[in-house]
Amino acid sequence: MNSDEYQILLAQNCTKEELKQHLKHTFLCDKAQVELVKRKDITLLKIYLAKFCITENAQVKLAEIGTKEMLQIAINKKQFCCKAAFALTERFMTSKI
Repeated sequence: MNSDEYQILLAQNCTKEELKQHLKHTFLCDKAQVELVKRKDITLLKIYLAKFCITENAQVKLAEIGTKEMLQIAINKKQFCCKAAFALTERFMTSKI
């Protein structure tokens, strides 16, 4: 198992407490960041964004499925690329928020 696969498994399967400790000092690969967003856990997202930026793919996933609180955190941290803004606009226009 390579490092990226390990990070993806951590993001998918660790308990919240285990993942909190990991996120404080580890930059996640793109796919692991997407898995982190899929958890829809505002606390974990805050911890990660306090130290790292999320990738474009994670930003788009956040725009597609994130809660209003999660979106606000990302926007305040200026973590929204053009693709993510477009995905959020699409979501808003179809009233899935």
